[in-house]
Amino acid sequence: MNSPELPDRLAPPTIDDSLLELDGTTYKELSHSAAAKRAAYHEAMSAKLLASSSNTPTHEQTSSAASTSALLNRVDWFVNYGTAPDYTTQGGTQGPGQEGWIMHSQGSGDSSRLKFNFPFNDGSAPYTMIRAWMRGAPDNGKNSYVTLIEQRCAEESQSLCDEIDLVEYYGQSSRHRSEFTIYQNGTNGNVGTQVWPAPTDPGLDMYSYTVYLERGNYMSWTLQAPDGLTLGKWDRHISQAYVPAQPMYLYVGIWDCSSREGSQGWCFDPPGPFTGDSWMALQGLYYDTGGSVLQRYP
Repeated sequence: MNSPELPDRLAPPTIDDSLLELDGTTYKELSHSAAAKRAAYHEAMSAKLLASSSNTPTHEQTSSAASTSALLNRVDWFVNYGTAPDYTTQGGTQGPGQEGWIMHSQGSGDSSRLKFNFPFNDGSAPYTMIRAWMRGAPDNGKNSYVTLIEQRCAEESQSLCDEIDLVEYYGQSSRHRSEFTIYQNGTNGNVGTQVWPAPTDPGLDMYSYTVYLERGNYMSWTLQAPDGLTLGKWDRHISQAYVPAQPMYLYVGIWDCSSREGSQGWCFDPPGPFTGDSWMALQGLYYDTGGSVLQRYP
């Protein structure tokens, strides 16, 4: 199948082995410098694996529970009607399509959501890295997203949770944009946000969004073009500001943010939100928590 273009001209990544030493499931060296070097190493390693993943045997598409192993190394491509196991659809109209996994918001208040049934950042692995390839829905009043969030807030109507929005794309007429946002358990409002510096509209073009996370210690986030070119990168160490420490699950979806009270100005513009069929496309997801063998679906 065809997957987003990835570079194959990558030198093998290297790192001082001492920076990978563990105390249980946590890295021994927790300094900002050490964590940043690990993030760069794991990102480079994943890029090398993904570039050669077309030679990886594909897996039979069967319905199954997610692996109980904490050490994932897995890429799921949804373009050209691809599917993968271990996901749960949660409402709305959604399914496989040529552009990827297509998720619709049809009219006011309508939403679609997809959940990956695997806990991240729960202390069972030394790090979590997730990369998502996505095109948002470019319609006024729609929000397309890929997020890590505590399950109690996503599914039990609770609030004040750890949350990392890898990307939220707003189709607001006057300001199409993709944002990255961090929320802290027990705290109102966000504790960090950035607008991704995409050179074209992420509602018309596909970009990839990556987060690397060491539980309660360090995180970095990266924007890349389809050819793998890095367009933006930031990081944060616990010595600087909060880094999420709670277990979280990955959710992807689209919702009608114009249904939120006071949303005019940040979600939609007059004369009013789009009321027709709006859709986003999830083209692929890559998960790395330290697994040694790359799994590829389909």
